[in-house]
Formats: sequence, structure tokens, C-alpha cells
Amino acid sequence: EIQLGDWSSDVCSSDLYIHDGWRDRGDKYANETSNDQFRNFYDKLKLAKEALEKAYNIYKEDMDIYCGMMTICISLSQRKEFEFWYTKSLDIDKTYFNIYHQKFTILLPKWGGSWKDAYNFAKKMKDNSPKGSKAYCLYLELILEYLYNSDKYSDLKYYYGDKTYTKILQDVAEIESRLLSEFPGSEFMIIKRERIKGSCYFMLGDTEEAEKSFKRIIEFDSNYHWAWYMLGQIYTKNLKKYKDGIKFYNKAIEIYNDDILYHFERGYAAYCDFDIDLCISDMSIALKKNIKYIPQIWMAYFCRGICLQHKGKNSAAIEDFTSAITENPEYLELFKYRSWSYHVTGQLDKAISDLRHILKNNPQDNQTVELLKQYESELQTKRK
Repeated sequence: EIQLGDWSSDVCSSDLYIHDGWRDRGDKYANETSNDQFRNFYDKLKLAKEALEKAYNIYKEDMDIYCGMMTICISLSQRKEFEFWYTKSLDIDKTYFNIYHQKFTILLPKWGGSWKDAYNFAKKMKDNSPKGSKAYCLYLELILEYLYNSDKYSDLKYYYGDKTYTKILQDVAEIESRLLSEFPGSEFMIIKRERIKGSCYFMLGDTEEAEKSFKRIIEFDSNYHWAWYMLGQIYTKNLKKYKDGIKFYNKAIEIYNDDILYHFERGYAAYCDFDIDLCISDMSIALKKNIKYIPQIWMAYFCRGICLQHKGKNSAAIEDFTSAITENPEYLELFKYRSWSYHVTGQLDKAISDLRHILKNNPQDNQTVELLKQYESELQTKRK
């Protein structure tokens, strides 16, 4: 007779190895990951796979074994092996939602798939999902991808359709009605529904309704760090209450410290609230972890540069303004701030060069005209 502990400890061990592997690897793109990071990552996933194989040899009915194997395959881009475990899992239990979620995940572009494949699979599950599987809820995942990625990916908008937030909420209500008729009071559905409703209301600028949705999520799961983060977004972006926003970001980061957007957004709120040290700390974390995940990378350099100026660290500020200019050369204010730091550090020729660049693009900037006269006069005096 098989006892629970005979294989379950190996399944738990595999979860830990996968978690540790991703922690060692970091969230950078593959071509930005160091050899040591990837080696540690690969070694941990290898241990996870060995633990799952051991568990599988003891008991072949645990769906977490199959999902763990699929997670490893997604992480290592092993699509052929993924299909093997996906097919076998369907032979065991066609009602287990997570196997369909794994399939949807590997079809996303960031894991080597395409929006067309992801859309077609989610649509197929919506129209004809196995009874009791809740797989039609993958359409909600597709909607979330649409909400946060449609501006960047025209093909996603093409497949899902260029829909208004009102139509999106109608799609959500359709899925919600279907799930609650099958599973009344489903916590799973409530959280999914409120994620999408809250996101829609946030983008519509309906602060009150958005806040209700995210707080409803927290009522069910106080460790749902994304909901705390979105409350921070509401108070920072919509209400301009930066201290309150920072408190919500603090909670999100306390629960999950590895998301660089949490640090970036708290750093921006700290910048707006004149919390210089927190801004420098958070922007440094965000920039160190992976700059490509920050939507406006130049802003991270800019905010940190301003704070470094306030602390009298003008050489470091110059480096940040230069990095910001590389990312966003059209924003002329960056040249003005860098010019000031050049001036303070005695690099008058470079300060003058930045001011001339501003006037070349905006000759009507009277403040810069006067500043240029001052700097040129100072440079003449210095040469004499």
C-alpha cells in the first residue's frame, strides 16, 4: 500500500528546486543571463526533474508531478518533451485545470509561441472545454494579456479584437456566469474576475471601482502581492497620494521582493514624495536586476540622477543623465539637468555643449539662453 509520504516529499522537493533555480537565474532575458547563473538554474531544474521522476515511479496519479514536469519543460524550452507530459496528463485527469494553464503558458510568445496559438487554444477551451476542468477560464488569462500587452503587440489585438473595456467586462461576465453555475462561490473565479474588473476600471480612471476590486482580492488572499501593487498604482498614478501609494508598494514588496516593477514604481512614488534615499535605493535595485523589464528605463535613470544631485553626488548623477539621454534623447530636460551637474563639477565646456544642444532644438527657451550666457562668461573668466 502506497503512503502519501512515499512520493509527496519528492514533489515538494521539486517545487523548492524550481523556485531556487529561478531565484539563482534571475528574471533577465536568456542572452543577458551569466553562465554561472544559468548553470545553477539548470542544475536546480535537473534536481527537480530527478525528484519528480522518482515520485512518478512510485505513484503515477499525482497531477502535480505532470505539471511540475511541464514547468521544467517550459523553463528549458523543451517543447517536444512538454507535449509528452501534457498528453500523458490528459490520460490521467482531463479535469485538472493547471495542465491547460501550462499549455496556454507555453503557447505565449515569451515562451516561444505566438499570440495566434495562445488565442486559438484559449478560444478552443472557451468553446469546448472538458467538463469540470474550468479550462474555459483560460479566456480570462487571454483577456489579462490583452489588457497589459495589446498596445505593444498588434497581432494580439488582431486575434482577440480591438475591444472596449465595456466589451471586455461583458466577456468576463460570460465566463463568470458559467463558472459560478458550475462551482457556486468559487474563490478561484472571484479573484480572476476582480483582477480583470480592477484592471479595466483602473485604465478607465474609475478609481473607486478599481480599488474595490483589488481590496476584494486581498480579502480572499492577503498575500496576493499584485493586488497590493495595483492599489499602489491607484494612489500613485490616479490620486497622486504618494505616501499612501508607497505603503501599498511596501506591502507588495514585503510579500514578493523579486519583481523589479514593484521597486521601480515605489522608487517613482518616492521621487514624487521627495524621499531621496528610498528613490535611489529602489531605482538602483530595478536597474541592477534587469533594465529591459522597465517600461520607461530612462525615467529610472532620470529620477535617480535628480536624487543624486540633491545629495551632491554630481559625477554619479552625470552618469545617470547620460544613460537616460541614450534611452530618450528627445527629452531636452535631461540635457539641462546634466548641464547643471557638469557646471558644478567644473566641466564648463560640456555644460555649454548641452545647453547649445537644447537651443538648437528649442531656440525659444529663454531660460536656457540666459544660462548659456552665464556659463560662457564663466568659461571666459576661467580661461583668462
